[in-house]
Amino acid sequence: MPATPALDKTTAADQIINKYMAASAGAGMVPVPLLDTATLTGVQIKMLHGLTVLYELEFSVPIAKTLLSTLAATSFRYTFGRTLLSFAKAIPLLGQLTGSVGMGLLGMASTYATGKAFSYHFEQGGTLHNFDVKAMSQYYQQQLEKGQEVARQSDVIHEA
Repeated sequence: MPATPALDKTTAADQIINKYMAASAGAGMVPVPLLDTATLTGVQIKMLHGLTVLYELEFSVPIAKTLLSTLAATSFRYTFGRTLLSFAKAIPLLGQLTGSVGMGLLGMASTYATGKAFSYHFEQGGTLHNFDVKAMSQYYQQQLEKGQEVARQSDVIHEA
């Protein structure tokens, strides 16, 4: 029996998310504090672009940047942890290692949660223009928790 188009898009969206999760781990390895965060944002913007292409939607970098930063801000624990890990890279050796691995894991989890939130929204007929961060924040939090587990089990971090 052939797969339904919605299932095909869901599978394709998951493939896009997984691809950019791996790139997010690499962004976490950028050794310069705050440059890693900027790199992660760039990775997530590219992921959102890929998802909008998949769902045949209009894409806007300024809107994507605003939504990404607003969505990330809904999780104080994530935002605070990301900042601490980024600055830990300024401490030679152990700080660099801890910061890089931690940022890789958090970046992967964040990318997973972001991708899942947007793909869910797009599957419901939404666009970047009507994405409601407040309404999606609980779903994002759930996906962030799941993304942390997915990241911990990933071969990407274990191979780093």
